Amino acid sequence: MDKKKKSNLLTFEELEKYNKLESFELQLPNRNRKRNRNKNRQAEQYKEDYYDNQRRPQQVTKKKRKSRTKTQRKKPREVSSKVKPIKRYSRDKKQEMRRDPRFDSLSSMFHEHHFLEDYSFLVEKREEEIATLRTKLKLASDRQKINKYNRQLSMLIQSNLRAKEKTRANQVIRERNRKEAKLIKKGKRPYFLNRAKKRKLILKDKWDTLTKEGKADKVLKKRRQRKISKKHKYVPRKRDKN
Repeated sequence: MDKKKKSNLLTFEELEKYNKLESFELQLPNRNRKRNRNKNRQAEQYKEDYYDNQRRPQQVTKKKRKSRTKTQRKKPREVSSKVKPIKRYSRDKKQEMRRDPRFDSLSSMFHEHHFLEDYSFLVEKREEEIATLRTKLKLASDRQKINKYNRQLSMLIQSNLRAKEKTRANQVIRERNRKEAKLIKKGKRPYFLNRAKKRKLILKDKWDTLTKEGKADKVLKKRRQRKISKKHKYVPRKRDKN
């Protein structure tokens, strides 16, 4: 007897068993493919419809045309019977804007030298406060109070110095302007200073005052020490011998 050759094809019963054993995960990709196909078909159809509608001219019916002509010629204007809701806004009172006429541009222009002259008494008051704080520092024993008084002292001294520097700078520039005005009357062409040149004038005046008081050497020493301390950061250090 000739032996029958075994076929590689599965029988119907074997296929059913295989489908039952097949996991749900294996079936998922086939389902997703079907969904994607349907989506792509829908998108293509939508595009076709959209472009067809754009190409076609808009067909206006006869009824619409007639209604348009009638409303324009014969019919009165139609108004809806619906009542529109009224918007009721709460009207708040306007806030009274309080302004100081000393510092407002409506009253007059701001002149710094006039302002410093009018409020020069503040420098004297600060000096009085500095004297009272120094007496308090001598009597104080608590560490917190001492720190507090020291901060207040440093603040007052700095503000006083700034005010004095400002007044002096204004005086220097005003003196220079007076001299220039006299020369203009004689026939000289007017010359206006830049910010940089004004700064140079003020620095020159400071240096002259320091030389008169004999404090120029101390100031130069302090500046040299600051420069040396800044340069000292970039000096290479010795390596530790390990």
